[in-house]
Amino acid sequence: MTTHGDPNNTPDDAQQSVLAQLESIVANIADFEARIGPRWRRIVRALHGLGLLDVVGRDWVRITPDGLAFAPLTAEVADRLARRLEDLENGQVHTPSVSPPDHPRLEFPQPVVPPFGGGNQHHNGVWR
Repeated sequence: MTTHGDPNNTPDDAQQSVLAQLESIVANIADFEARIGPRWRRIVRALHGLGLLDVVGRDWVRITPDGLAFAPLTAEVADRLARRLEDLENGQVHTPSVSPPDHPRLEFPQPVVPPFGGGNQHHNGVWR
């Protein structure tokens, strides 16, 4: 029995290859989160301490493959944020009502995993 691509690969080899690729992806994401996570936590704690998470939401800051990203704000939320920042500039203190999130929101693309052969496959009504 062969797999897509290399006729010398067995189904077990193909599965091992897919698992190795997935392990690599997970390791890269974990390493990236370990580096960027502390920065995310500092920003979220500061937003929480200033009462800004009440305005922008708990998941406004997220971790993406490019670093930290901020979700878009609607015109209404942007106006509330501007008012809150002006209040802070004028020395008004707001007590936060929203608790900060415990874990970052990670936004990574879904990995593309190559198919692997394994026995007869049913495709479009035809057994192969």
